[in-house]
Amino acid sequence: DGLLGYLREYAFEYLEMHQLEVVFNLPETKESQVISHEARTHIFMVVKEALHNIVKHAAATVAEINIAIAQNKLTCFISDNGVGLSANKNSSFGNGLRNMKQRIAEIGGSLIINAEPGKGTRIEFEVRL
Repeated sequence: DGLLGYLREYAFEYLEMHQLEVVFNLPETKESQVISHEARTHIFMVVKEALHNIVKHAAATVAEINIAIAQNKLTCFISDNGVGLSANKNSSFGNGLRNMKQRIAEIGGSLIINAEPGKGTRIEFEVRL
């Protein structure tokens, strides 16, 4: 079912395996936009890293993934109800965040990370299609 179907399947399997509830909101229509192989790869790897960070670092019980496609843009929000990021995050977690930003930048997009200790984390990115 394309990138969105693959992301949904991966997220449900991965998060349920780690006993996290997942809320997934996707466009109701089938994908009609052509997404390059490079963009698909980077988008998937960013989502995968975000979910890994939730499982490994967030101590969350719920993860939410919202994806919208409109006006030739894919917008994705990934959030959790975990502990958020602390000022003393370890270096491997910091590298993962840097890698996520770099991947999205390589395909002409932007990525923002919003987090407060004790209030969860929200990663949002936007990519032109």
